[in-house]
Amino acid sequence: MSDVIRHPEWAHERLEIERTAGTGNEAGATFAYAVHFMGTTKGTLMVKESVRPSRFVYECDDPSGLYRWTFEITAQSGAAHLTHRVEFLRESLMVKLTKAVMIPLMGNKMVNAGLENIRQKLSQAAPV
Repeated sequence: MSDVIRHPEWAHERLEIERTAGTGNEAGATFAYAVHFMGTTKGTLMVKESVRPSRFVYECDDPSGLYRWTFEITAQSGAAHLTHRVEFLRESLMVKLTKAVMIPLMGNKMVNAGLENIRQKLSQAAPV
């Protein structure tokens, strides 16, 4: 999850990402992206926090708004538990008008599909 360049491997929608500054996925690293969903949206991504292996936070800024995405891994009952959140920091008028319908209708399914893709990738990985 903290390797931004690899997000297209598990994202629900088609996604292109390239590094624009920084050498890794450290706080301050920036990326340009294009997400292909209901057209193409281009924007910038900046890593805000990277505390491996437990917490990774980045912000995406594009014409639809500014969003903070947070991934946290905690131990629960002898297993790893992943919490994934998105915060709307700034929203376009279209997002403000449609999110009450779109998030329950499509957004939650898309995020859950991405999380399932992560789970599948982890289950295929060789144990360390």
